[in-house]
Amino acid sequence: MSLLSFNFVYRYSIIHDKGCGRYWYVWPMISGFLLLTWICAAIFFVLPCDYFDFYFRDSVHKKYGLETMEIGYYAVVYVKENELTGLSEFYSPSVFCLGLVAFCQMITGCLIVFCGYYLYRNIKIASNFVSGVAAKVHKDLFWTLVLQTITPCFLVYIPGSILIVAPLLDTNADINKIEEIQPLLISIFPIIDTIIILVCFRGFRKALIGMYY
Repeated sequence: MSLLSFNFVYRYSIIHDKGCGRYWYVWPMISGFLLLTWICAAIFFVLPCDYFDFYFRDSVHKKYGLETMEIGYYAVVYVKENELTGLSEFYSPSVFCLGLVAFCQMITGCLIVFCGYYLYRNIKIASNFVSGVAAKVHKDLFWTLVLQTITPCFLVYIPGSILIVAPLLDTNADINKIEEIQPLLISIFPIIDTIIILVCFRGFRKALIGMYY
Protein backbone atom coordinates (compact mmCIF):
# COMPACT_ATOMS: atom_id res chain seq x y z
CA MET A 1 0.00 0.00 0.00
CA SER A 2 3.01 2.28 0.43
CA LEU A 3 3.45 2.19 -3.34
CA LEU A 4 -0.23 3.04 -3.87
CA SER A 5 0.21 6.28 -1.97
CA PHE A 6 3.14 7.32 -4.18
CA ASN A 7 0.92 8.42 -7.10
CA PHE A 8 -1.25 10.55 -4.82
CA VAL A 9 1.69 12.20 -3.07
CA TYR A 10 3.53 12.87 -6.32
CA ARG A 11 0.49 14.49 -7.97
CA TYR A 12 -0.16 16.51 -4.82
CA SER A 13 3.40 17.82 -4.92
CA ILE A 14 3.02 18.84 -8.57
CA ILE A 15 -0.11 20.96 -8.08
CA HIS A 16 0.80 22.36 -4.65
CA ASP A 17 0.83 26.15 -4.44
CA LYS A 18 4.48 26.23 -3.30
CA GLY A 19 5.72 24.14 -6.20
CA CYS A 20 6.85 21.14 -4.19
CA GLY A 21 7.16 19.17 -7.43
CA ARG A 22 10.80 20.19 -7.66
CA TYR A 23 11.41 17.92 -4.67
CA TRP A 24 9.86 14.94 -6.48
CA TYR A 25 12.75 12.67 -5.49
CA VAL A 26 11.64 12.80 -1.85
CA TRP A 27 8.46 10.82 -2.54
CA PRO A 28 10.18 7.72 -4.01
CA MET A 29 12.47 7.79 -0.97
CA ILE A 30 9.49 7.82 1.42
CA SER A 31 7.69 5.06 -0.48
CA GLY A 32 10.93 3.07 -0.63
CA PHE A 33 11.38 3.40 3.13
CA LEU A 34 7.84 2.17 3.82
CA LEU A 35 8.29 -0.68 1.35
CA LEU A 36 11.57 -1.63 3.02
CA THR A 37 9.78 -1.64 6.37
CA TRP A 38 7.20 -4.10 4.98
CA ILE A 39 9.94 -6.34 3.57
CA CYS A 40 11.87 -6.38 6.86
CA ALA A 41 8.70 -7.19 8.78
CA ALA A 42 8.04 -10.13 6.46
CA ILE A 43 11.61 -11.45 6.54
CA PHE A 44 12.21 -11.22 10.27
CA PHE A 45 8.77 -11.85 11.79
CA VAL A 46 6.43 -13.95 9.61
CA LEU A 47 8.59 -16.14 7.38
CA PRO A 48 9.15 -19.80 8.35
CA CYS A 49 11.33 -20.57 11.36
CA ASP A 50 11.88 -23.58 13.61
CA TYR A 51 9.17 -22.46 16.04
CA PHE A 52 6.59 -21.94 13.28
CA ASP A 53 7.51 -25.25 11.64
CA PHE A 54 6.79 -27.06 14.92
CA TYR A 55 3.72 -24.98 15.86
CA PHE A 56 1.89 -25.43 12.54
CA ARG A 57 3.14 -28.92 11.66
CA ASP A 58 0.07 -30.86 12.79
CA SER A 59 -2.59 -28.45 11.49
CA VAL A 60 -0.95 -28.09 8.07
CA HIS A 61 -0.48 -31.83 7.70
CA LYS A 62 -4.06 -32.51 8.77
CA LYS A 63 -5.64 -29.99 6.38
CA TYR A 64 -3.31 -30.10 3.37
CA GLY A 65 -1.29 -33.29 3.82
CA LEU A 66 1.97 -31.33 3.64
CA GLU A 67 5.01 -31.01 5.87
CA THR A 68 5.93 -27.51 7.02
CA MET A 69 9.62 -28.30 6.54
CA GLU A 70 9.03 -28.91 2.83
CA ILE A 71 6.92 -25.88 1.84
CA GLY A 72 7.10 -22.11 1.85
CA TYR A 73 4.61 -20.08 3.89
CA TYR A 74 4.16 -17.06 6.10
CA ALA A 75 2.50 -17.21 9.48
CA VAL A 76 1.88 -15.31 12.69
CA VAL A 77 1.57 -16.57 16.26
CA TYR A 78 0.34 -13.99 18.73
CA VAL A 79 -0.04 -16.12 21.85
CA LYS A 80 2.08 -19.04 22.97
CA GLU A 81 2.37 -21.13 26.11
CA ASN A 82 5.28 -20.44 28.44
CA GLU A 83 7.22 -23.69 28.85
CA LEU A 84 8.17 -22.88 32.45
CA THR A 85 4.94 -21.48 33.90
CA GLY A 86 2.40 -23.02 31.51
CA LEU A 87 0.70 -19.65 31.14
CA SER A 88 -0.24 -18.01 27.88
CA GLU A 89 1.81 -15.00 26.83
CA PHE A 90 2.15 -12.84 23.75
CA TYR A 91 4.71 -13.84 21.13
CA SER A 92 6.48 -10.49 20.81
CA PRO A 93 7.91 -10.80 17.24
CA SER A 94 4.47 -11.32 15.68
CA VAL A 95 2.86 -8.62 17.84
CA PHE A 96 5.61 -6.19 16.86
CA CYS A 97 5.11 -7.10 13.20
CA LEU A 98 1.38 -6.40 13.52
CA GLY A 99 2.09 -2.98 15.03
CA LEU A 100 4.62 -2.22 12.29
CA VAL A 101 2.17 -3.15 9.54
CA ALA A 102 -0.63 -1.16 11.19
CA PHE A 103 1.67 1.87 11.46
CA CYS A 104 2.55 1.72 7.74
CA GLN A 105 -1.09 1.23 6.79
CA MET A 106 -2.12 4.21 8.89
CA ILE A 107 0.49 6.52 7.36
CA THR A 108 -0.16 5.52 3.76
CA GLY A 109 -3.94 5.60 4.28
CA CYS A 110 -3.77 9.13 5.68
CA LEU A 111 -1.56 10.23 2.77
CA ILE A 112 -4.02 8.83 0.23
CA VAL A 113 -7.04 10.48 1.87
CA PHE A 114 -5.35 13.87 2.37
CA CYS A 115 -3.71 14.07 -1.08
CA GLY A 116 -6.80 12.62 -2.77
CA TYR A 117 -9.04 15.28 -1.28
CA TYR A 118 -6.60 18.05 -2.25
CA LEU A 119 -6.37 16.71 -5.81
CA TYR A 120 -10.14 16.49 -6.17
CA ARG A 121 -10.62 20.03 -4.88
CA ASN A 122 -8.02 21.48 -7.25
CA ILE A 123 -9.34 19.54 -10.24
CA LYS A 124 -12.84 20.83 -9.50
CA ILE A 125 -11.54 24.41 -9.30
CA ALA A 126 -9.37 24.06 -12.41
CA SER A 127 -12.28 22.72 -14.45
CA ASN A 128 -13.75 26.22 -14.38
CA PHE A 129 -10.69 27.72 -16.12
CA VAL A 130 -9.61 25.09 -18.66
CA SER A 131 -11.21 23.73 -21.80
CA GLY A 132 -13.87 21.05 -21.49
CA VAL A 133 -11.63 18.35 -22.98
CA ALA A 134 -8.75 19.07 -20.60
CA ALA A 135 -11.08 19.10 -17.59
CA LYS A 136 -12.55 15.74 -18.61
CA VAL A 137 -9.07 14.24 -19.01
CA HIS A 138 -8.07 15.43 -15.52
CA LYS A 139 -11.23 13.95 -14.02
CA ASP A 140 -10.69 10.67 -15.86
CA LEU A 141 -7.14 10.49 -14.53
CA PHE A 142 -8.28 11.21 -10.99
CA TRP A 143 -11.08 8.63 -10.90
CA THR A 144 -8.83 6.06 -12.56
CA LEU A 145 -6.30 6.64 -9.80
CA VAL A 146 -8.99 6.31 -7.13
CA LEU A 147 -10.36 3.05 -8.55
CA GLN A 148 -6.86 1.63 -9.03
CA THR A 149 -6.28 2.31 -5.34
CA ILE A 150 -9.59 0.91 -4.09
CA THR A 151 -9.32 -2.29 -6.14
CA PRO A 152 -6.16 -3.73 -4.53
CA CYS A 153 -7.45 -2.68 -1.12
CA PHE A 154 -10.50 -4.93 -1.52
CA LEU A 155 -8.79 -7.73 -3.45
CA VAL A 156 -5.41 -7.90 -1.70
CA TYR A 157 -5.00 -5.85 1.45
CA ILE A 158 -8.31 -6.40 3.25
CA PRO A 159 -8.26 -10.24 2.85
CA GLY A 160 -4.60 -10.26 3.87
CA SER A 161 -5.31 -8.06 6.88
CA ILE A 162 -8.12 -10.39 7.97
CA LEU A 163 -5.74 -13.35 7.84
CA ILE A 164 -3.21 -11.44 9.95
CA VAL A 165 -5.63 -10.04 12.54
CA ALA A 166 -7.99 -13.04 12.88
CA PRO A 167 -5.68 -15.09 15.16
CA LEU A 168 -5.27 -12.13 17.52
CA LEU A 169 -9.06 -11.78 17.84
CA ASP A 170 -9.42 -15.54 18.36
CA THR A 171 -11.51 -15.69 15.16
CA ASN A 172 -11.62 -18.75 12.96
CA ALA A 173 -10.81 -17.24 9.56
CA ASP A 174 -10.97 -20.71 8.03
CA ILE A 175 -14.78 -20.56 8.16
CA ASN A 176 -14.90 -18.30 5.11
CA LYS A 177 -11.94 -20.00 3.37
CA ILE A 178 -10.15 -16.65 3.16
CA GLU A 179 -6.71 -18.24 2.85
CA GLU A 180 -7.93 -20.13 -0.21
CA ILE A 181 -9.70 -17.16 -1.81
CA GLN A 182 -6.84 -14.69 -1.43
CA PRO A 183 -4.52 -16.27 -4.09
CA LEU A 184 -7.41 -16.14 -6.56
CA LEU A 185 -8.08 -12.47 -5.79
CA ILE A 186 -4.40 -11.62 -6.23
CA SER A 187 -4.39 -13.40 -9.60
CA ILE A 188 -7.37 -11.51 -11.02
CA PHE A 189 -6.24 -8.12 -9.71
CA PRO A 190 -4.01 -7.25 -12.77
CA ILE A 191 -6.92 -8.04 -15.10
CA ILE A 192 -9.32 -5.77 -13.21
CA ASP A 193 -6.66 -3.06 -13.01
CA THR A 194 -6.41 -3.02 -16.82
CA ILE A 195 -10.19 -3.02 -17.24
CA ILE A 196 -10.40 0.08 -15.02
CA ILE A 197 -8.18 2.02 -17.42
CA LEU A 198 -10.18 0.91 -20.46
CA VAL A 199 -13.49 1.84 -18.85
CA CYS A 200 -12.58 5.12 -17.14
CA PHE A 201 -10.88 6.88 -20.04
CA ARG A 202 -13.44 8.12 -22.54
CA GLY A 203 -11.17 7.57 -25.53
CA PHE A 204 -10.37 3.99 -24.59
CA ARG A 205 -13.99 3.32 -23.69
CA LYS A 206 -15.28 4.57 -27.05
CA ALA A 207 -12.65 2.57 -28.92
CA LEU A 208 -13.52 -0.55 -26.95
CA ILE A 209 -17.23 -0.15 -27.60
CA GLY A 210 -16.52 0.58 -31.27
CA MET A 211 -14.82 -2.81 -31.64
CA TYR A 212 -18.09 -4.61 -30.95
CA TYR A 213 -20.80 -2.16 -32.06
